[in-house]
Amino acid sequence: MVKILRLLPLTTLIIIFFFVCGGLYLIGFWMTFDVDVSNFVSLTDIPKSFLLPSAVVHGLFILLVGFAPFASLTWIHIIDLFTTSKPKPQTENFKYLYACMWLAVWVCILVVALNYFQNSSYYWLISGLTLSGFLMNWVRHVPNIRLLFPSRLLRVYVMYLAVFAPIMSFAVGKARSVNIYNNKAISKISVISKNGESIRTNEINLFNLKFIGFLGNKTIASTLNNDSLFFLNDEEFRITIIANSK
Repeated sequence: MVKILRLLPLTTLIIIFFFVCGGLYLIGFWMTFDVDVSNFVSLTDIPKSFLLPSAVVHGLFILLVGFAPFASLTWIHIIDLFTTSKPKPQTENFKYLYACMWLAVWVCILVVALNYFQNSSYYWLISGLTLSGFLMNWVRHVPNIRLLFPSRLLRVYVMYLAVFAPIMSFAVGKARSVNIYNNKAISKISVISKNGESIRTNEINLFNLKFIGFLGNKTIASTLNNDSLFFLNDEEFRITIIANSK
């Protein structure tokens, strides 16, 4: 594994990383509305979708790094309270297996809780943060990780990005879409035809819809009760955001 990573160019790894994280964000966001993004998204849209999750991940990293000097426990130390036995294990292999066990237990807890809290944005954000923490604790016990990244600061940053960024990309996308789905944070839009007339489809007035997002050259809107989803072409309609609601 170490040899393979060293042979891959850095730019290739970064491009793959951006596509993976951007794709996870899009999947997390649009799966709430049962939209297959592969039919609408271009290749350039995928890495651009990582901008918001990247800001969240780096903001959290700066917060943790800034908080660490003033606290007796960092995030990893907090995880250690739950994943390190007393007395302390004497071998790295035992630490690795112990971290695997706690990671598996936490994944099972999240899967069970999913049935009850899947429509809560807090569930997705908290799940993303805690799962990333447990997974990072597991990654840091992976054999030869120190050989791949001798610098401790670089090792922590790379491990943090490799673990937190993909998981939080999905979690942030899911949390945003759940808030829109539940009408907790929406923007209403008006949809007018090019000739200036308000459009009605199946007795649904498109003058009062909530804005979901953009996919390619289409604007996606939905009724407030999420019964109907509309894919609007910008060339055929004049679309205006008329109100913001929280």
